[in-house]
Amino acid sequence: MDIQRLREFVSLASYMRLSSAARELYISPSTLSQHISSLEKELGGDLFVRANGFELTPKGELALEHAQRILYEYDALLRDCSPREEGCVVTLNMPNYFMGKRAIADARRQFMMTHPGYRVALGTNELQSEDPVGILAEGRSELSGLYVVRGSGISMEDLVPREVSHIRVASYTCAFVSSPDHPLAGKRVLSAMDLNGATVTLKLCPVSSMLMEGVRAALERDGVFIRVIMRNSTRNSDAFLTDLGDAYVQWFEEIGGEPLRIPGMVTHYYERPIVADAYVLYMPERLGSAQLAYLEEVRRVARAADALADQCDGGADGSPSEAGAGE
Repeated sequence: MDIQRLREFVSLASYMRLSSAARELYISPSTLSQHISSLEKELGGDLFVRANGFELTPKGELALEHAQRILYEYDALLRDCSPREEGCVVTLNMPNYFMGKRAIADARRQFMMTHPGYRVALGTNELQSEDPVGILAEGRSELSGLYVVRGSGISMEDLVPREVSHIRVASYTCAFVSSPDHPLAGKRVLSAMDLNGATVTLKLCPVSSMLMEGVRAALERDGVFIRVIMRNSTRNSDAFLTDLGDAYVQWFEEIGGEPLRIPGMVTHYYERPIVADAYVLYMPERLGSAQLAYLEEVRRVARAADALADQCDGGADGSPSEAGAGE
């Protein structure tokens, strides 16, 4: 079995969209579709239900658990046993968080142009810990991810020790999704009065809870108090939005990217934009020189994205500093 097919499977299971997964993998959607079909033949059954998008079958759910473990061990093998100097394979892996991965991937081509002879192996693993710093300290991942909501009163200095460096790789604005039957379905911009007392539901996972705490703190500073319900759900967003009633779903869309559009649903924004910054965390003393050089390339890519984000959101007050410890 080709290890790359497992990476492609995990990516598609994460995005549930051929175009999004293919873009991350630097292949065409048709090629990805062919590779997934080939993997399904090899495993003797369908991994996805293909209807309106993709949804994992029971066999697919089981395969995903195994694939994530295999990829984590494979990445650990490369990390621990590959040479780290000239001519090396530059390996970097981080927990399977979706936000912030673009800058890490976009730096690949430029790095290989400026560092001939190097090959880059980027990967994700199944680690979904509530403690991003702990993952680094325990040596279970080269990188980790952290998300800080502006205006929440929480800063990077409160969350990470000095030995952990960080790069801001993307910025996202909070959106609220509702059903077309919601009482305020026709109102695109929600006021504090509209949101006060509202029910907000979201997926039960570490990233969601991490972001939700920041959003709730930012809203409470405006005197807005919401009821939060964390739900287990399938990876298919259609199933997650079923029976939403008069509740909202909290969502994030990248600043400077395409606006959020979910077929059959309504997107709202808060009257005062709630912005979350995505950071990559790493411990310099635990990385080789090539890995650190790659992260410098990530920093350059992220700075260009930062400039675009600042133009789009007007340089909102309370934006955290980009610099991290030891930078």
